[in-house]
Amino acid sequence: MIFPITRQLVALDVETDGWGTPEESRIVELGFRVEYHDGRPPARWCSLVNPGRPIKPYVTERVHHITDQMMLCCRVCGLYNDDVAPDRCKCAGPEPDVSGFKPVPSFAQVAEKLARGFSNCDFCGYHVEFDLAVLAAEFKRAGVAWSRVDAKVFDPHALWRAVERR
Repeated sequence: MIFPITRQLVALDVETDGWGTPEESRIVELGFRVEYHDGRPPARWCSLVNPGRPIKPYVTERVHHITDQMMLCCRVCGLYNDDVAPDRCKCAGPEPDVSGFKPVPSFAQVAEKLARGFSNCDFCGYHVEFDLAVLAAEFKRAGVAWSRVDAKVFDPHALWRAVERR
């Protein structure tokens, strides 16, 4: 076996706002699937993450198509948060109100839960080292302790490049 699973394995994908290095970048979407070595069914999570600043237009256009306006939508039903839409939010009750509207979270709002889930596990994904570096920077900005010091990391893209030399 190339990559034996002896603890939970997190298949990770991060999209960023395109501001440069992992330390400068902010997450705009985070998705992962957790595979367990003990036979439990996989767990999945994916969410937009509000970076709190504009997304570089060329990244929106050429990479992930995530826009600044999407950060103002309800994260459950997708309706836009303007003067009219919140009262039509599918997450609200039958009466027009905004109580059901769920805004896109910032990284700081989900950081503690993610840090707990991303401890004592291994990681895989295309270009996962970059994704992990962005995560580390986001945890640091949020003031939440997290380390991947003992994690095994597997990048299937790196394996493909090694096998399919061109």
